[in-house]
Amino acid sequence: MDCCNQDKISKLIKPHWGEFGKNEIGIKAKSDEIVRQIAEALMFTLARKYKLAFVDHRRIQLSSFYQEIVNVQFAFQGQSTQFNIPNLPNDFQRKSLFNEQDLILINGNHFSAHDSIYVIDNLQETDKHYLPTFYLGEMYKIVEYIENLLTERKPKLNGLVLVGGKSMRMGRDKGLIDYHGKPQREYVHDLLLPYCEEVYFSCRESQDFAEGYKRIEDRLVGLGPVGGILSAMMSNPEKAWLVVACDLPFIDKKTLDFLVQNRNFSKVATAFIDPEGKFPEPLIAIWEPKSYAILYQFLSQGYSCPRKVLINSDTHILKAPNNKALTNANEPNDYEQAKKEINLEN
Repeated sequence: MDCCNQDKISKLIKPHWGEFGKNEIGIKAKSDEIVRQIAEALMFTLARKYKLAFVDHRRIQLSSFYQEIVNVQFAFQGQSTQFNIPNLPNDFQRKSLFNEQDLILINGNHFSAHDSIYVIDNLQETDKHYLPTFYLGEMYKIVEYIENLLTERKPKLNGLVLVGGKSMRMGRDKGLIDYHGKPQREYVHDLLLPYCEEVYFSCRESQDFAEGYKRIEDRLVGLGPVGGILSAMMSNPEKAWLVVACDLPFIDKKTLDFLVQNRNFSKVATAFIDPEGKFPEPLIAIWEPKSYAILYQFLSQGYSCPRKVLINSDTHILKAPNNKALTNANEPNDYEQAKKEINLEN
């Protein structure tokens, strides 16, 4: 039985990975001491802003013999941890281990990496390394090079308007309700366009849309909003997804401006705290690519609530500039009240 033939099963887009993670830099030098010196300086400087890891090769003495090991260090905002393992994890284990890291530094003298630099400690060194080459005494140039690389690779935004709910409490499709002179799903779609490369409706297979609107049908049926978010990530795992529900009649440009401008792509997601100041709002949030694997981890434990994912993950929490924008309308009375207030404002 051919169980791995991608032509016979549902096609999945594979995220781009290097040998260890999405962003990795191999550090090569004439000695491991220089590599470790550079890695230590980079982790001290960059871990204030980014989640970093360093993968090193070590040779340690155990009683009467030496053993080759892999040393892994993690650092972020003044906190660090490290551990030793006897062998390099396999490809699948590495993806899980380093999923949340913004940058993995690698001892390039022992391990391969997608991108590498060479560091010299003597300006007279003339070997051609065919790699970006830096002098040990000019750390600021290495930091600048890496920060530029991370900025260039910051995940671009796609928009996702959640319209796949059955609107049972409202008694009619909430995405088709007109608060602002057009169906609410189209109103939200148009609000997202300036921030995103592409905007999609997250929907059921049976739903229809006017020509020109892009759609992503639920591939995980019956899971509610998390099924729509994961279906979007399955279609494009490299993008961050600006997710907005279609039942927010007061959603506005000012609120989205604030969310996008204060996005922290080092986190799993960026979200507003609810008006009561208790819980994050998952359906007006930016979900980073690293949340893809995390959402599946929660599903595997029986949790399909995206709010629970945000509560128990490294989420960047914001206070909305206008709490009214977070108000949703789920029932006919909510619609009548929202429509009245919007008409008064206009």
